This record gives sequence, structure tokens and C-alpha cells, in this order.
Amino acid sequence: MADGTQSTVSRVARYIRLEPVYDLTVEGVHTYYVVPGRSDVLVHNCGEPSDDLLAYADAHIDQTNVASEVTAVNGVTGYGISVSRTLDELTPEVRTAVQITGHHGGCGEIGGLCDLESRGHSIRGAGATSVDVKGGSEGYGWERHGAPRAMCGYCVELFKFLNS
Repeated sequence: MADGTQSTVSRVARYIRLEPVYDLTVEGVHTYYVVPGRSDVLVHNCGEPSDDLLAYADAHIDQTNVASEVTAVNGVTGYGISVSRTLDELTPEVRTAVQITGHHGGCGEIGGLCDLESRGHSIRGAGATSVDVKGGSEGYGWERHGAPRAMCGYCVELFKFLNS
């Protein structure tokens, strides 16, 4: 909701009727409010990124700047947020990749890779999608929440290494 509270779907009615329907996409804005009745509800544009990543970002509002979804070659996904990490907090293969590529280790993609590796999945050949998160140290507003974010240069080099 616009005031920061959460809204719950109270019921779903299923029926068949032929009516035109429309997908609403607001160019340049990934999240926005709609008013179905008397309540403001925060919604996301469709397309990239996944609904699971957007839900993960929603769960981390005011805790971080970036949320990431990393997908292993087997289709399993891992999730992470941008946060300061020591080498000791990284999983073994992620730690090695960070050390070889000179990555600082704090990106959400690193958290997603650690999530995958800690559950026994290979991180070789993985890909990542990241979004901005409202709040955090950068103080992003609702207009940036859920907006796709390009990989930083450190992540580009690390993922190149993992894919070589």
C-alpha cells in the first residue's frame, strides 16, 4: 500500500465471460500504484525480472540496495542481496572466483551464487538478473524499486570467469 502496509487478496472469483483485457506497462517505471476501489496497491510491470525476484526484493525493502536471482544451468535459482561479506562468509567456489577476478564480494549476485553452491548446485555457467530495492544505504525510492539493474564491472568479469 502507499502507506507501507501490506494488502491481502481476500477472495478470488472465477467465472467465464468474454471481455477485452489489457496488460498495463508503464514505460521507464517498473513499479507503480494502482487504485482498485479505495486502496492504493503497488504493482510491477510484467516481463523481466521474474516474479520470484520481485517478491525477494519486496521482502528486503529498506535492508539493501540490490536483490539478485542467479540461475544455474540446471534451471535452479539462488537469491542474494548486496551486503558486505568477508571471504570467510563465501562458499568455496565463489570465494575462489572472487579472489581470482578481484571482485569485492558484496554484490547480490555473489549472494545468489553462494545460495546455489550451498545447496549443492554448480555455479559454472550461471546467469544473473538483479533489481534495485527501495531504501538501503542508497535510499532508492519506490520509483526505482524492482527496476532491472545491469551487472557491475566486477560481476561481469566474475561471470565471464565462471562461464569460461
